[in-house]
Amino acid sequence: MVTIKEIAERAKVSPATVSRVLKQDQTMSVSPETRENILKIAQHLGYTKHLKKPPMTDVSPLIAIIQWFSESEDIG
Repeated sequence: MVTIKEIAERAKVSPATVSRVLKQDQTMSVSPETRENILKIAQHLGYTKHLKKPPMTDVSPLIAIIQWFSESEDIG
């Protein structure tokens, strides 16, 4: 699996720059040539975005109640 760090090393930019370019951050000031180079390298290496795990909606919340008794308070 290709990492952002590997792309950054080949493109000679920081991993933060690669991350922002891959996220299509238009507020970042990067030359069109650098942006295109990063995207070409990512495609050439087969970079794919990590998919976040979907939320577990089929599982009900688990609640535990714990009570602590000393031996003298033991209900028995």
